[in-house]
Amino acid sequence: MQVEELFEVLKRINHEKGFPVDDDLLKRIIALVVLHPLDEDRSKCQDEIKELIEQHSGLKGHDH
Repeated sequence: MQVEELFEVLKRINHEKGFPVDDDLLKRIIALVVLHPLDEDRSKCQDEIKELIEQHSGLKGHDH
């Protein structure tokens, strides 16, 4: 399955949910996962996904 096909399937499933994730955010997360497929890259990938989500939600730079 190609990345674009994967995105389309996940986008369809995402929109069936009550609170879908933004399509652009979903696409960026998929791109990170594809770029970091190895187990040893998992922590770096998770950190980058967390940063994307924080940026998208406006939490970056705020105290939690």
